[in-house]
Amino acid sequence: MFDMTESNNLVTASGDNYAIIWGKTSDYSETAYSIFTRIFDASNWLDEIALSGSSVTSDFQIAGDGDGFLAAWLQNNGNGENTINVRRFTGTEWSSNEVVDDNGLGKYDLSLLGNSNGYQAIWNSAALDGDPWVRIPWAKSEF
Repeated sequence: MFDMTESNNLVTASGDNYAIIWGKTSDYSETAYSIFTRIFDASNWLDEIALSGSSVTSDFQIAGDGDGFLAAWLQNNGNGENTINVRRFTGTEWSSNEVVDDNGLGKYDLSLLGNSNGYQAIWNSAALDGDPWVRIPWAKSEF
């Protein structure tokens, strides 16, 4: 699953390196059940890495800050838990999974940006009181 209309979020540069992120699905839907990345380190491609497991994922994307990469995605574990997850690549390896937001409400339209000051993310979610029709923009910077 690689949608070229979203390619600005799926392929990025950071310093002399490049990274690509994609999702795999078995049912030809727009929902991925695992996401993968691969990095070109200015001389060759590093091994393909699975970033997420078997949960429903969407809005997966990758950004660079000049030194490394950050991958982010929305994840629904099927039990009412909706999270925003990130993993960082610095130097030679990917970090373990970090949860940026886990209030359990639905999340939509994640956008990830990276620059020399770090990473910023913005997304829409329901209000904390649980009103499913209210969409409020949330953001996190410099993580």
